[in-house]
This record gives sequence, C-alpha cells and structure tokens, in this order.
Amino acid sequence: MTGALAQYAFVEGDTVSLLSDTDGILQCLRKGVRPCTNGGKFPPLQLLLTVPMRSMGLSPDAIGTFLSRVSIAAYLGVLAVTWRVLRARSRSVAAMAILVLASGLLIHYATRSFGEMAAAFLTLSFAASWLEGKTIIPGAAGFLAASSKETAFPFLILLGVVCALTRRPRGATATEVWRQERRRFAVSATGIGLGVLLSIGLNFFRFGKLYNVAYLGEAGLGPPLRTQLRLFAALWLAPNAGLLFFWPLFVAAIVSVPFAVSRYSSAKQTGVFRPYWGLVSLLVLATGLCAQWWAPFGWWAWGQRLMIPWLPAVFLVIGFAYAPELEAMISRLISTRWRAVGFTAAVAILALPHVCSVFRSEELIAQAFDKYLSCPPASYYDCLEAAAWRDPSPLLHAYRLLLHPFVRFRALLYCGLLALGGAALYRSTRAPSLRTVS
Repeated sequence: MTGALAQYAFVEGDTVSLLSDTDGILQCLRKGVRPCTNGGKFPPLQLLLTVPMRSMGLSPDAIGTFLSRVSIAAYLGVLAVTWRVLRARSRSVAAMAILVLASGLLIHYATRSFGEMAAAFLTLSFAASWLEGKTIIPGAAGFLAASSKETAFPFLILLGVVCALTRRPRGATATEVWRQERRRFAVSATGIGLGVLLSIGLNFFRFGKLYNVAYLGEAGLGPPLRTQLRLFAALWLAPNAGLLFFWPLFVAAIVSVPFAVSRYSSAKQTGVFRPYWGLVSLLVLATGLCAQWWAPFGWWAWGQRLMIPWLPAVFLVIGFAYAPELEAMISRLISTRWRAVGFTAAVAILALPHVCSVFRSEELIAQAFDKYLSCPPASYYDCLEAAAWRDPSPLLHAYRLLLHPFVRFRALLYCGLLALGGAALYRSTRAPSLRTVS
C-alpha cells in the first residue's frame, strides 16, 4: 500500500510556487539582494529542504516528488509514534487509535506535497516526547514545528502546558508540577523561540520587515464576523468540508471523552478534565484562526487541510490522558466478535472515499471546487459556503468511483489492512486487563 501511495505522490500548485520562491532566494543570496522580493511568502520548514536541494542542482520535479514522499513518511511516522506511545498505556487504545488515524482525512494528505503532513508529524513528536518525559526531543520538535507556520507557536505553548497537566501525578500541586516539568518547559520554549526567530529572520530577508507582509496582506481579505461564525461551523459540520463528515471517528473520539470518564473512571480526582478542556480550547482557537482566513478549508482541498497539523497531536494526548476510561469503553463497544466485525466494517466504509481520493483526486477535487473558481469576487464567500454546505458531496462521488480500475484493488487491499487492525483490536480486548495508570 505504501508503494501505491508513493506511485501517486502528487506535487501541488503551492509547491510549484515554493520551488519558484526557492530559486528567487538563491538568486538573492548570490547577488546579495536585500530585501529579496522574489523570496515568496511560505514559512521556513519546507525551505530548509528545498534551498539546499536546489542549490545542489536537483530539478524542481525531483524536489517536488521528494516533498510528496516526505508526506508519506510523515504519515507512517504519525502511525508509528502514536502506536508506540499509546501501547505503553493500553494496547486496545493504541489499536483503536491506529484505526481512527487510518480511516479519515490523513490518508489523502499523506501523498500531497503540502507541508501539513510533515507539520502534523513534528507537532505529534513534540507532544509524544513530552508525554514520555523526554527533554531534548520536545525542544528539537518544537523548533521544527514552530517553523512550519508563523502562527504555530502559541498552539505549541498551549499543547506543552496540556502535556504537562497530563503528566501531573495524582494530587500534585502546581509547584510540584512546575518542578517536574520546568526543564522541558525551558528546552521547549527555547526550541519554539528559535523557530519564531527563524521565521522573523526569513521575513526580514524577504520583506525588510520582521513580519510576513504577504500573509498579513492576505489576512485583510478575510470574511466579516458573521461569515466567520458560519465558516467556523462549516469546518466541523459542513457535509462537503467539515470534520464530522471527513473524519467522523476523530470527532466521535473527542466528544466521547466526558462520557467515558464519567462512566468508567475509577477515581474521581480533581482536575481530571483539565487536559481535555485544554485540548478543546486548542481546537477552538485553531478553528477560529482558519475561519478568519480567506481560504478556511485550504483552498484546493479535500475536506479541510489547514487544521491537520494539530489533529493527530490532540488525538494522541486524549488517548494518553484517558487511556483507562477509553479502554473500558472500547471493551464495551466490541464486547463480542460480531460487534468487532461490525465496527471494523464501519471503519473500512468510512475510509474508502479517502483511499479513492488518493488515486482519483483531480476528478474529485475539481468536482467540488470548479464552480466557485469562476465566482465574482463580491460573491466569493457565498460560493465558498455553497461548496461546503449545498453542492454535490465529493465523498459520495468517491464511493461511486471505487470500481475504477485505478482504485478497486487498492481499496480492497486497504480494507484487508483495516480488517487486520480490527482483529488486533478485538484480540487486545480479550487479553488480561492492561496496566493500571494513574
């Protein structure tokens, strides 16, 4: 399946622009031109790869393909890190997490040259290494994640605070938590700060300003407040773009936590929901930031892509913080073999349109976006909302394409992989109760 993903690695239009900007940066460096008006607007992360590779003479096509395959590696890395971290808490929670990650939006972006998948892996690594009690790795991952987007640093700070609360021993005071976590806070703050300084330095090189002039100019194109509120809802609830439809198992996992804790928690400790509400706050802030942008779903996108960097990390911390309660809920959910079969079948059905989107993406995305590309500027947001709420569903179109010769065998293969995952999940719930965690 990884070979099939690599065969269909896709170089996006943004990457073509990024590579043109890379040539502009190299030209400015050779001629000593400041500010570098041909340096583009993109954040540093991918430029850290493209500038050295282009300077060595690699072609734009080769670099674009390489960035697409970086996304594949990042997707596999998300699966591997999530499994490793959660397995230490609960094998059934880890197995469920892999099925959730393999059944939604991430499949499509695993083959795209956009930077979101790499950013998701780095953000997840930041959270995972913090949860495991590492010190240096959160700083390194924080540096790279902060360089993935200029607005990333406050979200990383909030994520670090939530990870610290998640590791808080039962009954520990704020002072005790600070003593336990202060080295990680210091190293992570240093790494994130260096990432911010890298962005500032790049902006000064390109614009002669400490901020990104191009992105701030585009921010002025954002919708009015009332439209922002509707787009906020659309990012979660719209049939053609919202997470509820494009990644329903992720949404179900997030909203099920309060029920799982109230129903299955063995110890009602003070502050048990602090990590949860911290993560919900992060999702709300990220959604609000996207809703203010002129392209809240990521422009030419499958579902939505701009929130992808945060979703796997949020999911990981949820699974880590509430592993005992989620393990009990999972055992109840698939308490019999037939329930496990039904659940696995549901996971496969939900994953199939995303598998199809890898191999027929141009047809699917064009069907969703062609209409509003021709909209007059005055009606742009009306067309955008129509594409999200009222236009024919790209998910349904993907189901209709499952018998396409490029899709059908790979779809069956993917269903087989998910069936193995469902069997592993069922076996994990039949094993003796896993370790009790505080």
